[in-house]
Amino acid sequence: MIEVTGLVRRYGRAAAVDGLTFTVRPGRVTGFLGPNGAGKSTTMRLILGLDRAHEGRVLIDGRPLRDLDRPLTRVGALLDASAVHSGRTARNHLRVIAAANGIGDRRVDACLELAGLAAVAGRRIRGFSLGMRQRLGIAAALLGDPGVLLFDEPVNGLDAEGIQWVRTLMRDLAAEDRTVFVSSHLMAEMQNTADHLIVIGRGRLLADAPIGDLMATASIELRVPETKTGTAVGLLARAGGDVTVDGGGLLVKGVDATRAGELLLGAGIPIVHLAERRSSLEEAYLDLTGEAVEYHALEGRS
Repeated sequence: MIEVTGLVRRYGRAAAVDGLTFTVRPGRVTGFLGPNGAGKSTTMRLILGLDRAHEGRVLIDGRPLRDLDRPLTRVGALLDASAVHSGRTARNHLRVIAAANGIGDRRVDACLELAGLAAVAGRRIRGFSLGMRQRLGIAAALLGDPGVLLFDEPVNGLDAEGIQWVRTLMRDLAAEDRTVFVSSHLMAEMQNTADHLIVIGRGRLLADAPIGDLMATASIELRVPETKTGTAVGLLARAGGDVTVDGGGLLVKGVDATRAGELLLGAGIPIVHLAERRSSLEEAYLDLTGEAVEYHALEGRS
């Protein structure tokens, strides 16, 4: 488990992380989302003790990271796949990390196999593609067989097969009751992988909820006989609905399907079609972070 309480990190007068409090629990994949500059990478570095917090604290399984014996066996992380000695082979890179943490060569070979790198273990890293380096970084994170894992953009540079492998790996790790914390800009991938989401903007917490709660019903699609459309619009609007005529039907926000059905049938208006339209994770995310985006591009072209 990762417990973050009141975390603050400033650079000059600007707070990159501003009073963050959240808990990442075992047994599920927790996605970590936010616009560029939101403070995600800084937060991960603070959790790992790579940067110093000005305020607040981080506990790993109830203890500060500095108090953990053989920390690689407790916490594994992939933050920057390019942060490697490119002159070493993949196997030697992992062997150096393993030796510093009392981990044997058998585990090195097992992690290379797991990451799909066994066939290139003797090649120098300088010849690796970005995707291969990502796989090597994930192998390094898994070396100590830790219960807590942090991954920053783990599918960056991977092909479709590699992305599917990472997705399955994350789920399998969570199923083993490990704590899995994953930062990504890929909304579709998070929608397919994460069970719970933590969303930040400008260093502050915007949401901490199960993914299903964030992707709640956004609107309902409704169709009634054409002669009853005006009456239906007025009825739903008076009930607090935001009603838009959409093609031959109505798009309604602010009134759920059950309430809409009761109102219309109670007024003697037949319902031809009634369905819920759920928001995608991308739509929910954009609604949450709209005010926290640092740079807005102009729409259209001049």
